[in-house]
Amino acid sequence: MTLTIWLLRLAAYPVLWFFLAIVGNQVCSALLKLSRIDSIGVPPRSAQPTEAATVTPTSRATTEPSAGAWIGALERSLILLGLAAGSWEVVTGVVALKAVARFKELDHRVGAEYFLVGSLVSLVWAILVSAAMLTFDKHCGFNLAAMAKAVLPSAK
Repeated sequence: MTLTIWLLRLAAYPVLWFFLAIVGNQVCSALLKLSRIDSIGVPPRSAQPTEAATVTPTSRATTEPSAGAWIGALERSLILLGLAAGSWEVVTGVVALKAVARFKELDHRVGAEYFLVGSLVSLVWAILVSAAMLTFDKHCGFNLAAMAKAVLPSAK
């Protein structure tokens, strides 16, 4: 195998992760906007009580990456790692952690709908892109998932 091919195969992994995590944030945001769920009624979790009326998820997103964007990228990365290890329990754990973290917001209909749509879109995106990444890894990449399963006894 030539060095160029090897480097291209190696470079594909961060590009695919970028697609999973960062593009996933954009996909989730776009589908939440298309769903027309009014997120204005849900105050940002980091906002102080006096800021809740003026700070919206939309206005935060234009100034700096929100905590939700970082959490979404991390959750999709965890799902990828879980699926690569053959552990669907990781997916269950991510969903459970999200539900516990947003438990109070689930009392309000708008907050619950916003949470459910965002979570399901993120979960489906993570599973689809992870499946594509693992297929690439198996057929064109370095087969890292198989190596991880051979090394990790719990992933067998």
